[in-house]
Amino acid sequence: MKKRIFLCVIMIAALLVNMIAFSPKVGAKKLKLSRSKLTLKVGKTYKLKLAGKKKVTWVSSNNRVKVSKKGVVTAKKAGNAKVIAIYKGRAYTCKVKVLASGGATSAKSMSAAKAVLNIVNDERSKVGAKTLKLDSKLCELAMKRAKELTNVFSHTRPNGRSCFTMLKENKVTYRIAAENIAAGQPTPKRVMDGFMASPGHKKNILHKSFRKVGIACYESNGGYGFYWVQIFTN
Repeated sequence: MKKRIFLCVIMIAALLVNMIAFSPKVGAKKLKLSRSKLTLKVGKTYKLKLAGKKKVTWVSSNNRVKVSKKGVVTAKKAGNAKVIAIYKGRAYTCKVKVLASGGATSAKSMSAAKAVLNIVNDERSKVGAKTLKLDSKLCELAMKRAKELTNVFSHTRPNGRSCFTMLKENKVTYRIAAENIAAGQPTPKRVMDGFMASPGHKKNILHKSFRKVGIACYESNGGYGFYWVQIFTN
């Protein structure tokens, strides 16, 4: 009888040891980054943290973002990237979306737009047409269209509708409008040389009914590299 009781005690003790060995620690916290998703404009920074841990290795998936040894993320180029924190052999990821610093119409694009405008007005002056004014709203819409061209290079938008629906959707009123598009030309002069060599594009540029124009150049990391749009209205 005593022997049976002794064996039972041993079995219960062994069971308790197994339960303790395989049960999760009470109060143990699962590590996670301070942010799992992040949106930054080019030039902006944000410091990521891994639950207060200090000995963390930080890695960026590409050159669109840079991350320091202390987890400070710096947005370098527009696009998508991932920042990875490595701690004790485990990886923790934050998805980062980088936006152009100037918003809808970047400073670089605006500089290119002004250069194109100068050439446009030089050409118009040769045929007695009035100079066009650069319209900020049209420039914003031209930038949106330039980005759309990276998906579908056409006067038909990615949603299958006409390019002029962009104007209606943004409450731009007009009696007459036209759109010029181009891709691959790295400079304002090159794109204007191409436009002026094309009868249809040239006609839009010199049309005497137009008074305003929106111009944008979107620089992409893929495709043709440079996407240009001119939107003309009366």
